[in-house]
Parts: sequence; structure tokens; C-alpha cells
Amino acid sequence: MSNLAATYTSPERHWSETYEVKANNTTGDAVDQEASYVGALELQVRKLQEDVNKMLTEEMDKEKAKGVVDQGQDTLATIEKDGAEEEEEDD
Repeated sequence: MSNLAATYTSPERHWSETYEVKANNTTGDAVDQEASYVGALELQVRKLQEDVNKMLTEEMDKEKAKGVVDQGQDTLATIEKDGAEEEEEDD
């Protein structure tokens, strides 16, 4: 049995989760055991991804309510625009 762990830290929040990876087949040959473990790991990675996405969406919603995300999007739009202008100059 192994654990899969994830941690997120920002100035306002600390989030940490641990997921137990437990293979279903512990009696077969080495290949069967490894395949079972990889399958269990894949399930936990998917669970981790869902939980991280949920947590980050909650964080974005909080920041958006504060107006922080809108400023970031304006900055991103400026960076993308500048990048497109640089590409045109290179032609």
C-alpha cells in the first residue's frame, strides 16, 4: 500500500490531501500485482485531480469576488497581445 499526496499553499490558504493507493490483487503474479497497483493509482490520481480542480475553482471564485482575477485577465490579454505583435514583427 502506498499514498498519493498533494499540497497547495497560497498566502490565504493551505490545502492538503492524502489518498491511499491500495492494489486489489495481492495474490497473483508480479505482473498482475503491478497492473492492479497501477489501476488503483490511476483511480486515485483521477480523484486527486477532481479535488484539486474543485478547490482551485473555489479559490478563483473567491478571488473573482474580490476583483483579483479580472486584473489578472487584463494582464494576460496584454501579454497575449504583445506576443502577437512580436510575432508579426518577426515576419
